[in-house]
Amino acid sequence: MKRRLPMRAGQSGVALVALLALIILAASYAFYRSAELGDSRQEQRDSALRRLAQAKEALITYAVIDATRPGRLPCPDLVGNGVSPLLARDDCDAYGGWLPWKTLDLPDGSDSQGSTLYYHLSPLFGGDRSTPVLNSETATSLRLNQPAGHLEQGESLVQAVIRETREESAWTFEPQALVGIYRWQTYAGGPTYLRFCFSGICTHHDPSQPLDTGIRCLHWLDRDAMQAARAKLRSPLVMRCVDDYLAGRRYPLDLLCDLSL
Repeated sequence: MKRRLPMRAGQSGVALVALLALIILAASYAFYRSAELGDSRQEQRDSALRRLAQAKEALITYAVIDATRPGRLPCPDLVGNGVSPLLARDDCDAYGGWLPWKTLDLPDGSDSQGSTLYYHLSPLFGGDRSTPVLNSETATSLRLNQPAGHLEQGESLVQAVIRETREESAWTFEPQALVGIYRWQTYAGGPTYLRFCFSGICTHHDPSQPLDTGIRCLHWLDRDAMQAARAKLRSPLVMRCVDDYLAGRRYPLDLLCDLSL
């Protein structure tokens, strides 16, 4: 009588299924880990971009409101303490170093991984030399101004100030009074501007809204800071409006009358 060998096909099939299941599970885990790592890297990139944007805004602010020389940027931190060295001469000791985050009044000077941000400065903008600066009368000039603009077709003055404030600052503004009406001619034979200055309250800010073309950043400044940067004001109208507001000048909005056709 012939002896039959035991069949192992069923067992092999079970082992193959188990092996495939392990491969599928391993592949799924690898995919999950890959997606998880991808999300982590994206978060790190987003965090680094936010830190760089904060540093950029702080540098622009420093250049605009520097009372001693508006337009000058701080020298790099060379020892790692977050402080720009005090100048004893016209030039920086070096133009490459770390971001002087304490001098810029930032909460931190590192990226999302804890590395200190590197900061390289052009000699044109650092030190105390009399050279063309970021905030001067050049093609790259920066000027301080209140939200301002032009009257659009079909708009009332009140509608215009609400729109311009929203477009240039991302704040919702509710005008409550008229501070003054000002006429200013830029130079003899040049254009003449008629400004209506309003006071009111800001009720809501939308940080996700992009600012209007030409607006680099938004800052809340008191009169002393504006006076220190007087040379960089867009026009003499800027400080005059502030002074009239602080003097308590207010006129009712119904002074403005819109007549329909």
